[in-house]
Amino acid sequence: MGSTAAAPARVGECEKAVVALSVTGEVGDGWWDREGALRDSSVREKSGVATVAGGVRLNRQWQVGLAAPLLVNHRASESLSGWGGGVGDVRLSALWDPFEERAVADRLPAPVPLFILGTRLPTGRDWTHSSSVLHEDVTGLEQSAVVVGGQLERTLDKWPWSVGATTELGLGSLGLQPLVRTNGSLGRYLGHRWTVIGTLGHQIGWATLEAGGHASAQTWSGVQVVHGSPGRWRAWVGGKAGLPIRGAGVSATRTASVSTGLAVIL
Repeated sequence: MGSTAAAPARVGECEKAVVALSVTGEVGDGWWDREGALRDSSVREKSGVATVAGGVRLNRQWQVGLAAPLLVNHRASESLSGWGGGVGDVRLSALWDPFEERAVADRLPAPVPLFILGTRLPTGRDWTHSSSVLHEDVTGLEQSAVVVGGQLERTLDKWPWSVGATTELGLGSLGLQPLVRTNGSLGRYLGHRWTVIGTLGHQIGWATLEAGGHASAQTWSGVQVVHGSPGRWRAWVGGKAGLPIRGAGVSATRTASVSTGLAVIL
């Protein structure tokens, strides 16, 4: 199954197309202040996200993809509470995988790079159009963004791994607003049909690029179990949570989430 077991919604090298549906439930259980200390939040947050994603392989090196989320949010604070939701921000991407990963007898396969270029469209409702003081009807950001990223991975081994980073550069009312994400994963193939994957990620975002622009940060870890039938389908279940370590976040909500999904190979 190669990289498709470690990234189940991605089109594999021997596949033409993949259609996937995932469902995620998330709850906010605290707030990182500007000093990196975790505190109780005055607003209780719960969200559900259903995402339809698809990918098509154009040739051995290129594939394109789309992801469209639908959100349901609940916010509560003292005597106020409310439900809201709607379509979120749609993402389009192109992935370039220039080198074919090959298994070599008597030694580990070499890792291969891949590169991502994409965009996030502001199809959701942003906070400037919210009709509630709790913003439970907010489903997206006010600006579009360009996404550029890269990853180094090795998948043809019993212990697949990857490390990567992406930069999302949005243009909003305050000017350029960058967001940088880094991530790493380490998995274990359990035969041809099962994979267990551990993940670790960090992101930092700036309100503006100008000097003194305030930054927020989040750090999380998670685990995912993938099961599938090669060339036919893949299903997964997993969870992740913000790390309960001082300084692991700044000016951001600490969240925990569970998710499940199914990908059908066409």
